[in-house]
Amino acid sequence: MIVRGHDGLDKFTVTGPTEVTLVCGGNTSRFQVDPEDVGLQTSSLGGLLGSSPQTNADRLLGVLSGAEHGPVRDAVILNAAAASLLVDGSYDHFIERLRIKMDECRTAVDDGSAIRTLESWVAAAGRAARVAVPTVG
Repeated sequence: MIVRGHDGLDKFTVTGPTEVTLVCGGNTSRFQVDPEDVGLQTSSLGGLLGSSPQTNADRLLGVLSGAEHGPVRDAVILNAAAASLLVDGSYDHFIERLRIKMDECRTAVDDGSAIRTLESWVAAAGRAARVAVPTVG
């Protein structure tokens, strides 16, 4: 799956149409996904722009914890759903399946699963960083 938002983003965007190219089994199909196609409101690019690394991290934590709503959450949900479709590997009825995956992603955020998963990854990364790496030589 190759995507490009009309705004130049290299991901699904909520600022307008996203051009999608699917390559599967030697077949290529191209189509467009508008935010409205998947039940989202169109937003301005300004609503998505980040700033400092800390601010961006805080916004992501806000999305994953369910505290942040609006275009950033919409974009995260949309792109997580698209990634989930990639894992499934089936692209028939793309828009319909994308909407279903978006509902699943919203549920993961709203029931706390998303933030708990991030917290477990952070804990695992911390444990891995403490493991002594043998030196050669």
